[in-house]
Amino acid sequence: MFFGLAVFLQRGVLVSLDGNVYWKVTQSIVHRRSLMPVLPVGWDQLHIHTPYSSFGIGMSLWLIPFVWLQDKIDPNGQGIVTLANPVMITGCVAILVVILQRLKVRNWIAVTAALSFGVLTTALFHSTEGFAEPGVTFCLLLTVLGLLIWRDGTTRAAWLVGIGLAGSVLFRTDSVVTILPLLAIVPFVISRKTLTSTLRAWLPALLVPMFIVGAWTGWYNNLRYGSPLKAGYPG
Repeated sequence: MFFGLAVFLQRGVLVSLDGNVYWKVTQSIVHRRSLMPVLPVGWDQLHIHTPYSSFGIGMSLWLIPFVWLQDKIDPNGQGIVTLANPVMITGCVAILVVILQRLKVRNWIAVTAALSFGVLTTALFHSTEGFAEPGVTFCLLLTVLGLLIWRDGTTRAAWLVGIGLAGSVLFRTDSVVTILPLLAIVPFVISRKTLTSTLRAWLPALLVPMFIVGAWTGWYNNLRYGSPLKAGYPG
């Protein structure tokens, strides 16, 4: 139902510069079959995305199947591409329902609260553009869900935490300021005894995804700016 509402509100085109930059980067990945996407001349009105976009690459990676399908069906349009964030936002609503159920909230309240997030916040607005924020939100919700499952005794859920944290940085490099507090609350959610006894299981689950994304981000930053520590976001 929520996905249908999000699709109904789509304009069929990406209006913002950010959305179009993500789209063009994905086209470069798909057409050139390279993870060193080059933004075409003329698409950088702000002169900060040439030849490489200053944005995190996560959104452009998420757009790959949508751009591929768009090229097959209507290469001159963007209608299929605009479905990417409705899918992502719908995923956020679904995960939020599961999170609330894990917190022992009644099903009808969980569904109502999740739909309220989707309808009464800026979620639907963000679904009409190619912004990276829905992807960051999805990854952070995945992190919270992983923490709750891990708390209930499934150590493998630490992989959800690691993937969620790393994924948020992949979508937006400056999300690192959001994920650090989540790492800090792990000892308050998972008992010290559990953390100590299952160290070999959860430590790689947290470190491997973040190492992969950190290594990629450093390499991509070095390619774009000549320094692995210089990202594309001011400050």
